[in-house]
Amino acid sequence: MCGRYILAQQAKFERELRLGRIDWSFSARYNVAPSQSVPAVRVIEGVHEGVMMRWGLIPFFAHGVPPRYSTINASIERLQSAPAWRGPCKRGQRCIQVAAGFYEWHLEANGRKQPYFVHLTDHEIFGFPGLWDRSIAADGTVIDSCALVTVPANELLRDIHNTGAHPGRMPAILAPADFDLWLEGSAPQARAALRAYPARRMAAYRVSTRVNSPKTEGAELIEPARGDEPSALHLLRPVTLGSPPARCGRRGAPSTEPLVEQLAPPVHAEAATDGAQHERGAETHVCPDPPADRAEHYRADEGE
Repeated sequence: MCGRYILAQQAKFERELRLGRIDWSFSARYNVAPSQSVPAVRVIEGVHEGVMMRWGLIPFFAHGVPPRYSTINASIERLQSAPAWRGPCKRGQRCIQVAAGFYEWHLEANGRKQPYFVHLTDHEIFGFPGLWDRSIAADGTVIDSCALVTVPANELLRDIHNTGAHPGRMPAILAPADFDLWLEGSAPQARAALRAYPARRMAAYRVSTRVNSPKTEGAELIEPARGDEPSALHLLRPVTLGSPPARCGRRGAPSTEPLVEQLAPPVHAEAATDGAQHERGAETHVCPDPPADRAEHYRADEGE
């Protein structure tokens, strides 16, 4: 699934996004954890706005009280059936949690859980498609919160994410060019956006177990683990938040091509047949089109 990720500087996201309203403030972070306030993009009355939300969706019917169960990840298979997701899904309350990389854990043969840092090799920043909701506490406090959508993992993440309650999963990932498909697209367009990013356009490497604690923070968290050697699951050279990522092969060393060339998507033999298409996730579960009239935006759905 996804329980930790990192953020680049606010200005980097704003350069990529078409924001009509900015109501967020954040800096680069290297250990974003559940229940924290995170930057997200949503559309209200046709305006793209950047806001801060609680990561861990609190349904409107919970009256501001966080559920006892985890609501940080919304599986694509249950978007229209789980009580916490079906309301926001029906009301078209889609959002994007912006990110620059994330962590996943691998259960090794010795029983040790090893964290990996995962990033894209063709984009420095990206977004997790998600759902958001508004819940009002008994004292009148308004809480906007969100959850990111997860899909069956691609080849890279299947290798890495083999532990936890839901192994073999990964967050759906949007390149900046696809943000509008999720935020404002029709049901078929939104369906196309919910997919596993291609493994060939991602890289991962082992990092220190210091990231296990949500209290730790700092750029050193994404540095390769000491004494680590290349392996089937390990790719050299970490991405940095101040420069575009290096381009790596799945098992190879970083590219030495000029930086400008590294910004272009990697070229692979299979590109002749599938172009830049992402590996697709489940296609039968998708939120409907965002409603044109939001007068019933927060209406309680009977049975939730």
